[in-house]
Amino acid sequence: MKKLLKVALVAVCMVFVGSFAKAQSKIGYINTNQLMELLPEMKTLQAQMQAYQKTFADQYTQLT
Repeated sequence: MKKLLKVALVAVCMVFVGSFAKAQSKIGYINTNQLMELLPEMKTLQAQMQAYQKTFADQYTQLT
């Protein structure tokens, strides 16, 4: 009888440990493109990058 009680106790513990492990393995996802579009600094950075790109494009056209 004691052996059956120990086996049942171990089985119950395994079930609880399994459900506890599943609860901690939740993963969240985020859309980084949408997040970047919401940042107010993004518009100014895009304008600066386009101006910087234009300077190199102008230098390239002068060299060719």
